[in-house]
Amino acid sequence: MPKLPFGIGAYARQRGDLPELPVINMFAENAPTEEGSVVLQSRPGLVPALAVGSGPIRGMYQADGVFGGAMFVVSGSTLYRDAAALGTIGGTGAVSFAASPLELLVNAGTTIHSYKAAGLATVAFPDNANVVRVAYIAGYFIALREGTQQWHFSKVLDGRSWDGFDFANAENEPDRLVDVVIVDDVLVLIGSRSIEFWPRTGDATIPFAPTQGKVFDKGAITPGCAIAYDNTFAFIGAVESVVPPAKPSLRVYVAANVPTGVSDVGIEEKLSKSASYALWSFTFEGHEFLVLRLSQGTWLFDAATRQWCEFTSAGLSNWTVQTGRGGLFGDAANGTLWAFGAGHSDNGGVLERRFRAGFPLSGGSVTSHNLRLTTNAGRTPDLSGYASDPVVEMRSSRDRGATWGAWRQTALGQQGKYRTLIEWRRNGQFDAPGGLFEFRVTDPVPFTAAAVAINEQAGGRGR
Repeated sequence: MPKLPFGIGAYARQRGDLPELPVINMFAENAPTEEGSVVLQSRPGLVPALAVGSGPIRGMYQADGVFGGAMFVVSGSTLYRDAAALGTIGGTGAVSFAASPLELLVNAGTTIHSYKAAGLATVAFPDNANVVRVAYIAGYFIALREGTQQWHFSKVLDGRSWDGFDFANAENEPDRLVDVVIVDDVLVLIGSRSIEFWPRTGDATIPFAPTQGKVFDKGAITPGCAIAYDNTFAFIGAVESVVPPAKPSLRVYVAANVPTGVSDVGIEEKLSKSASYALWSFTFEGHEFLVLRLSQGTWLFDAATRQWCEFTSAGLSNWTVQTGRGGLFGDAANGTLWAFGAGHSDNGGVLERRFRAGFPLSGGSVTSHNLRLTTNAGRTPDLSGYASDPVVEMRSSRDRGATWGAWRQTALGQQGKYRTLIEWRRNGQFDAPGGLFEFRVTDPVPFTAAAVAINEQAGGRGR
């Protein structure tokens, strides 16, 4: 057998008690230099960049050309420009922003707030109705009226001026509008059961009109669950409609010619058990990650590899980050804005990297004389202290992950020991249903995984 398949995408399925394949704080990347043409890379550690209020960080916005590229943050119930407080934002819902070069609108499910150079103001909206989302396109601010099919457009370049007659209805289905995104200069109106596309008309009286014959019979579950992503948009929606109080099966979709599900059954099982949902995205070294934050964890979908992974924070039940913009990430509990650092620890704490490999057996047995990991040995940046002699740990299971043996350490190589053989010997005998091996690194050192092999020949430990 000698090469073992290892999980390059996070997978967990409780129904049927299938073995779990976690990919924790690592992500897959195509690597033509490796035998399997793929490698698991570690995410960088988090370092604090800025403290903004007491938190949590509920929303972030930054764009070149908008107020000099300033970072706007909703921390708790306060809007900040960089670290300067601007005023209170009403509402406890998902935060949305919309900006022209000279004005920023902020909404959290109730009133609209407008920031200009002179300061922050509450916007008078027709009928004093609540708004669930705001957007900006081609000189117009867009607002979705709560609990209805109505969406309103502002006066040109003026997010503080709204005429009660300047609205339209998304009429394909009798569902309420819950979100809006802008894709290719087209207004995408997302209801709870349908999605419509409204391009510009060039007419000042009716600036947008629906594209006839283009309607998706899917919708988003709640505000904050649809975003522009990978030159299109993504959303969390129901697989099919159900009659309350039944709960619909949920799926993560990326729109193409039709909405295409990108979540596997394991992710969808987690969606069905979550008490909250949010989507956001960020780009790191060519990987455009779609971030799915649920009440029980955070999973990321990579547009390049089409694989999922999971990001976690030591000592917490979820990743400490819950939103991001402009290379910074907002904390879910306090006012910290984080950035990816050069090291491999989260603010000096543990950054666990973990994955699994294995083989199935339907009969017979296999004795594991050795188990080898192909990784980047000898890359520790430290010449003294505990991280100068880092280790990688392995444990094994003979019952598809129901129970595990003890963790066993082997050296990951001191600085410059690039040819260190990463190997565990005398691992015992495995019979049906097979062998499952889990690997982890908690020392603050670089760590990749390119291959796992069993019963390889030749080569000693000290090379």
